Amino acid sequence: MEISVRLFGSMKQYAPDEGASFSMAFAAGSTVSDALKILKIPPTKEKSVLLNGRRVDGEHPMVDGALMVIFPHIEGG
Repeated sequence: MEISVRLFGSMKQYAPDEGASFSMAFAAGSTVSDALKILKIPPTKEKSVLLNGRRVDGEHPMVDGALMVIFPHIEGG
């Protein structure tokens, strides 16, 4: 399966050479955590992950053609 990925803010440092928007291929049954490991985003790094516009956790399964957006937590008020 193939998904589209977009990284924002400080998450862009984990992008492959293609830049902050790219595609990734995965085996069926792969999860969000699998993608984060491949991108080498540390588990301790504060981040939000959206899959097709919905916030998900690491155990959420990915689906073919999905759009994954990853951005850092933003603090303020």
